[in-house]
Amino acid sequence: DSLNLVYVAFTRAIEGLYFGVQQATYSKTSGGITNVSRLVDQVLTHTLPLPDETAYAPLVSCYNSEELSFTFGEVTKASNQEAEAPEDRFEADFAIQPAQKNIKVRRNIRQKIAQYKKERNGAVLISEARMGTVLHRIFEQMEGVQEVSEQLDTLVKEGWLKRADASVMNENINRLLKHETAREWFQPGLEVLKEKELVTENGELLRPDRVVRLNNTWMVIDYKFGRKQHASYQKQVKKYMEVLAGIFSEPIEGAIWYVMLGKIEWVKC
Repeated sequence: DSLNLVYVAFTRAIEGLYFGVQQATYSKTSGGITNVSRLVDQVLTHTLPLPDETAYAPLVSCYNSEELSFTFGEVTKASNQEAEAPEDRFEADFAIQPAQKNIKVRRNIRQKIAQYKKERNGAVLISEARMGTVLHRIFEQMEGVQEVSEQLDTLVKEGWLKRADASVMNENINRLLKHETAREWFQPGLEVLKEKELVTENGELLRPDRVVRLNNTWMVIDYKFGRKQHASYQKQVKKYMEVLAGIFSEPIEGAIWYVMLGKIEWVKC
């Protein structure tokens, strides 16, 4: 990255290039080029062969070791004459908003994040989108609420979560599963079909999030982690219910659980 930056800086100038670097320091351990300043120093103070190996770049002759300055070519003096404006120029007024307020807001956000991390014993702030992904992974794998800690530990081992984040997620999941209706879907001992593939008469593959047998009724549940409710979700769950009705003789019920909103939307088929 540093070499790319130096390359761009040294090759984009048109009329002149002015630059300054920190005087290079030498490393006794490496003895080589350890930073950009050392690289520039080597190039400007040493005779370097050109690619064809028959000529040498005369850069060293332009270096003044007493003044620690390098001058190549003639310095172009700035002209005092104003450039002529093009005939088709136009003038426009642009509204400029002072950046002070923006900077202040940004500082406040950083303070809030730092405070959050402190309160969570070093846990990294998890975005809502990331939380939705993790929650979906846990809900699709676990049969009952008793498996939350086990599923989180698996995600930590697989690199999905940091250990500190897992404790935060554990609190969030236990809070979400306190929903009076949703917690019934995760109670121990239920018959559960997790991410079970269903096939329609037309050969379409469907994969509901959770199908559970509760009180002699099959419940099909679809998780939604966004904050918007859409009519299309109802149609999708109805498809699940129609296929399940052809498999089981017991009643079929459907529900959409908007997890982040704490709402359950019932689906009638």
